[in-house]
Amino acid sequence: MLGDTTAVVNDGARQMSSGLDDLWPVEPHPHRRWGGTDARILQGGAVVALLLIVTAIVGILAIAPARALGRQAAVDADRMTAAASDMYLKLANADAAANAYFTLPAESPDRPMYLDGYQQATAAVDRALAAAVAYTDGDTRRLADLQAVANRLQNYRTVIDEATQLNAATQGGTVVATAYARVASDYLRDELLSAVGRLWTDETARLVQARSRGQVWLAASVLLPIGDLVVLVALQRWLYRRTRRRLNIGLLAGTVATAVVLGLTVWSWSHWPSANGQLAKVEQAVQQESGTQQLIERLLAARAQEYLEVGLNPDPARHEQEFQDAARCGTADAIDAQVCTTHKALVDALNSGDQDQRAHATHDVLFGGAGTEEFVRVELRLTNLIDGQVAATQQASDAMPSAPPTVGWWLAALALAAAAAAIAGLRPRLGEYR
Repeated sequence: MLGDTTAVVNDGARQMSSGLDDLWPVEPHPHRRWGGTDARILQGGAVVALLLIVTAIVGILAIAPARALGRQAAVDADRMTAAASDMYLKLANADAAANAYFTLPAESPDRPMYLDGYQQATAAVDRALAAAVAYTDGDTRRLADLQAVANRLQNYRTVIDEATQLNAATQGGTVVATAYARVASDYLRDELLSAVGRLWTDETARLVQARSRGQVWLAASVLLPIGDLVVLVALQRWLYRRTRRRLNIGLLAGTVATAVVLGLTVWSWSHWPSANGQLAKVEQAVQQESGTQQLIERLLAARAQEYLEVGLNPDPARHEQEFQDAARCGTADAIDAQVCTTHKALVDALNSGDQDQRAHATHDVLFGGAGTEEFVRVELRLTNLIDGQVAATQQASDAMPSAPPTVGWWLAALALAAAAAAIAGLRPRLGEYR
């Protein structure tokens, strides 16, 4: 009797406990909830999926940095700097011709020749600008640099045209026209040539940026697939032990796809070692061109000040100081020792008080005498130097390896396929342990 009663009580307790469990399910212990096999499968799948999605995104974003380290990028930089060199030299010729035109006496038969030289030089700059647009490769920053040069060239022309009109209107307008010419010459050196010079500095900056960005994206592109493989193999090994030595086909397929991603990534960056070293040579060559360009700018400034020293409305002290600022005579950085010597003889003649000496010195400057010949000699030397540097830049660019065909989208597709295969492989195992 007592045994029957005990059985009834136990049955009722079990029924009540079952009813309570239905009303208020007992949560498993936190450590068990997050540390069980099913939870670990979920965590592993989430980590694999996240890593492979990031790998796909990096594969797409790395397309541009990888291409920037190829031959085409170096060729574009070489063409832009060559166009800049051409424009710089033509603008130097235009400034020299304009200064000579405005400082020569109105009755000089050589004035039309110098005016024609100015017009031909600026027309050549127009042609160089038009050719350079084709080398921008759709780069908005390059287009903006060229547009700045075009705008300032137009401003320079406007000032020169106004000065020419004043000079032609009246004889008394010569002094005003000479003042206009000074403004135009200063604008050309301070604004227009500076804008052209930025074509060099910007190309150098792009090459430096391409190398630094390439290192970052190379590291990310290679290390991520390696990390993916480590996680996939670790998860496969753990699941292999937990499921009685059965390989997970989904994880295996994901591992193979990720290995292919790694192989394609290494191939897509295979040009990096050679390109990185060669791009440094291109960068150095462009910097050398820029250094010569600065010497030409100083020579141009010195020549302009010498023209103005013998002009119709001179300010000798100011022009002499600006000449010295440009030529840096008496220093290790002097633009040319013979130019400085010839200029000193000019200044001595201008300050001698002897009209014959002054006239002879002025003739030398304005009519192709010793002073002009020295400037022409140095300009020819610098022109030959920058031509050689342009050729060296082209040679370094030609030696750049071509970037392999773009595979970024293939990498992304494979990485996403690997993620899908891994998740598909883990789902049945997750169901077994729930």
